Amino acid sequence: MNMRASDLELLQKYARQNSEEAFAALVSRHLNLAYSAALRQVRSPELAEEVAQSVFADLARNAHKLKPDTVLTAWLYQVTRRTAVDVIRRESRRQLREQIATEMNAMHANSGTGFQPVWADIEPLLDEAMESLDETDRSAVLLRYFENKSLREVGQTIGASEDAAQKRVSRAVERLREFFSKRGVTVGASGLVVVLSANAVQAAPVGLATSVSTTAATTALSTATATKGTAGLKATAAAILTSAIVSQKVVATHFDLEGRPDIWMDRSTYLLFSMALGIGLPLLLIGLGYVVRFLPVNSINIPNRNYWLAPERREVTFDFLFRHLLWLACFEAIFMIGVHLLIAHANRQVPPHLSLPLFWGVFGSALAFVAIWLWVMLRRFRRDTISSYG
Repeated sequence: MNMRASDLELLQKYARQNSEEAFAALVSRHLNLAYSAALRQVRSPELAEEVAQSVFADLARNAHKLKPDTVLTAWLYQVTRRTAVDVIRRESRRQLREQIATEMNAMHANSGTGFQPVWADIEPLLDEAMESLDETDRSAVLLRYFENKSLREVGQTIGASEDAAQKRVSRAVERLREFFSKRGVTVGASGLVVVLSANAVQAAPVGLATSVSTTAATTALSTATATKGTAGLKATAAAILTSAIVSQKVVATHFDLEGRPDIWMDRSTYLLFSMALGIGLPLLLIGLGYVVRFLPVNSINIPNRNYWLAPERREVTFDFLFRHLLWLACFEAIFMIGVHLLIAHANRQVPPHLSLPLFWGVFGSALAFVAIWLWVMLRRFRRDTISSYG
């Protein structure tokens, strides 16, 4: 897939020359898309403006990182959706969605058998439906019906022929139609196309483009200035990644088998959870290693217990258990730091995405350590070791 040449040229001009004119042109071209997508999510013009401001600030910060094959429309759409999720959670997402559900139930109840699908029924479900498409299908629909591009332009952008673009768009529309049908909104493919083309993108408020351009440029300049001013004080990887978590309102904490986020936590809950596992559990293991010497002998389950817990060997055994649990506690703390860095790294991606090779590297190392830890303990208390300590 190739970004439209004009988008690419404008991004490169902004990234290399800090051209406010180039960035303003990008804002003018794509603001309506971002604002409309945000408005459907947050259901508030004021909050939609806030989301749009944040999205283009992200674009300003990441302009130099975008690859030439990026479809800018799709990138902005994804960032808008992620940012809108943050705002929705902050503004009480549950209450908002309950309100939407109530309104939709009322509409369906009043519609009877003669119900004809309208934008009011499709709008609350549209972004969830778009998320269900794969990346290429989503890009094709966005370009065709959100930006009203010709099939030829769609094909050029996604790297396909005009006929292939037509087939892809048709399949994507059918998948959207099935998505809506499963949720009680019956609409034909042609009707859905008309509704999307007419309503998916609305004009942003007058003056917002200027405000967005100014805010984004200021944000990018401040970031660049801070970076230059601290060039001699390189932060560690842990500090950089941790700042990504600390600065976010919502954190993706669980990911599916393809690395996509499926469970989110608010920042404070995540940090408390991380501290409980990263500090509380190691302290618990250390405490267990200390108090084990005060437990009744028959409650301590180790191989060859009667021999190793005989009075003359009991202190040596307890010292070994304490040191062994101390090693486990230290590793658990290190492991949780690794998990935290993985999550922070994943949340720095736009949209968030977990690196599976890094995950399996950390997880595999943990399994290897636990296996070695168990082997050392079992080897220490096995029968053929008795003669060495007898």
